[in-house]
Amino acid sequence: MSTHRIVDGLFYLTSGSLAAFGIGGAVFLLANFARNMGPRPRAGTPDSETVFSRPQTSGSADS
Repeated sequence: MSTHRIVDGLFYLTSGSLAAFGIGGAVFLLANFARNMGPRPRAGTPDSETVFSRPQTSGSADS
C-alpha cells in the first residue's frame, strides 16, 4: 500500500514537471521562432541596439 502510494507520488511529480517543462519549452520555442522571423540585425550591430531599435509590434514576453 505504501509503495503504491510512493510510486503514484513519483509518477505525479514527474508527469507534472514534464508537463510544465513541455509548456515552457513550447512557449520558449515559439518566442525564439517569432524573434527569428523578425528583421535580421545588420552585421556589426550589437544585440542590445537591435533589441531597442526594433519596433515591438507584439506584446511578446521578451523578459
